[in-house]
Amino acid sequence: MPEVDDPFRSLANTGGQLNISPRSVIREIDRGKLPAHKFGGLVRIRQSDIDAYIERSRRGEVAPAEPEPNVTPRRRSRRTRSREVAA
Repeated sequence: MPEVDDPFRSLANTGGQLNISPRSVIREIDRGKLPAHKFGGLVRIRQSDIDAYIERSRRGEVAPAEPEPNVTPRRRSRRTRSREVAA
């Protein structure tokens, strides 16, 4: 019988592929960013879902965003505020 490649990966294996801890993998699953399956008490992630997660997380190919204009008001000094009150 030919060996079939198992498309499911463990939390530890997934964490190793993504260079994050298994706990961080669980957080991504809980946030809905990484689909998972539960068989009995074991959580497993499909390799294709891991690959899709990596592609969604890619940032290098996106055009840089326009810098936001500086809309933060300047803080006035006490001297300026006291002049406004006196006027």
